[in-house]
Amino acid sequence: MRVIYVISKKKIKPKLTRRSARSQRGPHIIRDIAPYRSAATDIATGKRALIGGRRQHREFLRRNGYLEVGNDYVPPRREPLSGADRIADIRRALEQQMSRRALGSMGFGALRLNPSYRDHRTAIHRMG
Repeated sequence: MRVIYVISKKKIKPKLTRRSARSQRGPHIIRDIAPYRSAATDIATGKRALIGGRRQHREFLRRNGYLEVGNDYVPPRREPLSGADRIADIRRALEQQMSRRALGSMGFGALRLNPSYRDHRTAIHRMG
C-alpha cells in the first residue's frame, strides 16, 4: 500500500486519505433495498406485489418467469441475407467502385477532403 507522509508540528506523520481511512474502518456493508411495489403483476395473486428485499425480488422474478435486464451489452443482430439480397449488395458495391474509377479517369484521381473547408459539400477537390 502506498503511504503519503506529511510534516505536522515538526513531526513526520502518515497522511490519512479517504481511501486509507475507509479501509481501516472495516468491511463495507450494503443495506437491503427499500420495500417497493413491483411494476409487473404476480402470477399467484394477479396484483402488483409488495417486495421488501433482495431475496423477495429474486423469488418474484423466478416465480413469474421474468428476466431482469440492465446495462448488459447485447451485440447487434445481423439479419440473414437471402441469395437475391446478397447478389444485389454485391452489384451495388461494384457499381460504386466503377463510378469511383470513372471519376478518376476524368482527372479527379484520388478524392480527398481539404481540411481548410468547413462545409463538406465543397471539401472535395481535384488532385494533380
